[in-house]
Amino acid sequence: MYSVDINRSTARRLGISLKPSDFKYTCNTANGKTEEASAYIDRIENGRVSVKIVRAAVLSDEALDGTLLGMSFLGELKGFEVKNRQLILTQ
Repeated sequence: MYSVDINRSTARRLGISLKPSDFKYTCNTANGKTEEASAYIDRIENGRVSVKIVRAAVLSDEALDGTLLGMSFLGELKGFEVKNRQLILTQ
């Protein structure tokens, strides 16, 4: 199963509706402890890379200001590299 971390604002933009009671897990981040909810994303696309059914850990906006692709996600790709401060994904 692929896994990504997203913040609550990103979840809302993706149409994921979460209630306060959905945040039943606790995780440690670089910004300290925070509550986490679990959700699923039907498909993630980035350029020519497309992955279906992705588990998402949803964190508060204060805990995460972007999106993190987990190693379970990256490990399923043909390859990935950072070049000129840009992540290049190959499927």
